[in-house]
Amino acid sequence: MTFQEHNITPEEDKANFIANWKHEVRMKRNALIAETDFIHLPDVTISDSYKAALLTYRQKLRDIPATVDDYLSKFEYPNELVRQHWDGLDWPTKPSP
Repeated sequence: MTFQEHNITPEEDKANFIANWKHEVRMKRNALIAETDFIHLPDVTISDSYKAALLTYRQKLRDIPATVDDYLSKFEYPNELVRQHWDGLDWPTKPSP
């Protein structure tokens, strides 16, 4: 079956767009969490305050996917929604040592 033979409804198109968008958010989130995985290594020495800040940052990153639906609900599909990028979400700032 070719693309032309399968007519996608606007609802299916929107659902596919949102699913892909959420996948990209999770990929970025996972990469950012991976950057701080070092804090769990036994030979890493960091201050307690920095470790606490990193743990808070990591939790905020884990919470990001739960904010996607509210964020996307602000935009009309397709005109406004397709112009949105996951960088528009309220990503937390990585703490400095």
